[in-house]
Amino acid sequence: MKKTFLRYGLLASLLAVNGISAAHAGWLDAAFGNPASTAASDPATSAATQYPVILVNGLFGTDDYLKGPSFQGFPYWYGIVEDLQRHGAKVYVASVRTIDGEAARGQDLLDFINKVAPGQKVNLIGHSQGGFTVRYVAQIAPDRVASVTTIGTPHWGAPLADVISGAIGVVDNLGFGTAVRAVLTPLASILGLIIQGNPDQDAFGTLGVLNSAGAAAFNLKYSAAGLGDPKSCTSGAGSQTIDGNVQQLYSWSGSAFRGPLPHDVSLTTVFGVPLDTALVLDGTTAGLATVGLPTVAFGLGDNDGMVPVCRSKFGQVIGTAFKWNHLDEVNQIAGILGGNAEDPVAVIRTHVERLKNAKL
Repeated sequence: MKKTFLRYGLLASLLAVNGISAAHAGWLDAAFGNPASTAASDPATSAATQYPVILVNGLFGTDDYLKGPSFQGFPYWYGIVEDLQRHGAKVYVASVRTIDGEAARGQDLLDFINKVAPGQKVNLIGHSQGGFTVRYVAQIAPDRVASVTTIGTPHWGAPLADVISGAIGVVDNLGFGTAVRAVLTPLASILGLIIQGNPDQDAFGTLGVLNSAGAAAFNLKYSAAGLGDPKSCTSGAGSQTIDGNVQQLYSWSGSAFRGPLPHDVSLTTVFGVPLDTALVLDGTTAGLATVGLPTVAFGLGDNDGMVPVCRSKFGQVIGTAFKWNHLDEVNQIAGILGGNAEDPVAVIRTHVERLKNAKL
C-alpha cells in the first residue's frame, strides 16, 4: 500500500520522464525459445492476434491515473499499449475496481468485455490482483476467453496481505475491530474516488482474496487447472477446458529480491553497494525492498517485493528470473527500472506475439 502513496508523490515530476529503461528485447528468443520471433514476420503486424487483448489492473490500479476531460493522465501499463498497437495488436485497458474482491472486479471486467468486444473471445492479461480477476472471468464466462495470462499474481496469497489480515485479527480480538473498519471502509472509498472516480470499493473484499486463506478458497472455485503446488514451487496445466471451451494459460513474475543473502539484483552495484538512478528517480524501488528483502530473509524465497515466485506460477511459466520488482512488471514508474532489469514492454509484446502464433 505504501507504494501507491509514493507513486502519487512522484507523479508530477515523473510525467516528463520517458523510456528510462534497459531495452533488452533481443535476449527473449534465446532465453525462452520463443516461437513468436518477429525476425520472420512483419513488425507492423507481429502482435496482431486473432482475438483482442485486454489488460487488467491490480490493487490500487486503474487505466490512467489522474485522467480528466482534457488530459489523458498517467497510464498504469506505461508505454505498453502504444508498443502493442505499433505491432498490430488490438488492445484495450480495463479499469476494474481498484480496491475490491473478485465478484465486483470480475463483473466490472465482464461488463468491459461486453462493451469493447461484444460476442467475441478475448485474451486476458492481468497484473497482480488482476490475475485473480481474469481467472474469475475465465470461469464464469468461459466462452469469452481464449487465453489467461497472469503477471506477478499471488495465486497462493501475498505475505503482506497475511500480515495485514493477522493484525486486523489481533485488533478484533482486542475489541477494536469495529473502530478499525470504521476507518478503513471510508478510506477505501476515498482512494477509489481519487484513483478512478469510483467510491464503491471494499478493502476487506481485497484482503479476502489476497491473503493465503482467501486465495486458497478462491482456488477451489475458479479456473485452477494452471496451479501447481507452491510448496514444491511447481505450476499446473498449460491449458484448461471449461464447459467445452479451451483456454490457454500463462504466467510470469519478477524476482528482484533474491537469496541466499537478500539483495535487489535489479540494481547496479559498485563493490556491493547499490548505486542506481532508480533509487533516486523512483521512490518505490526502495519502498518495495522494505517488503521484498524480509520476504527472502524469512525463507519465503525469491520475490518481486510483494509476491514470492513460488506463489506466482500458473499455467505455462514464461519466466521467473526477470530482475523486476512488483511495479517494474508493468513498466512503472514512468519506465524507470534498475540498471540490470530487462524491458517489460518487450516481454509483453513478445508474449502477445506468442498468442498470435498460437492463433489466439
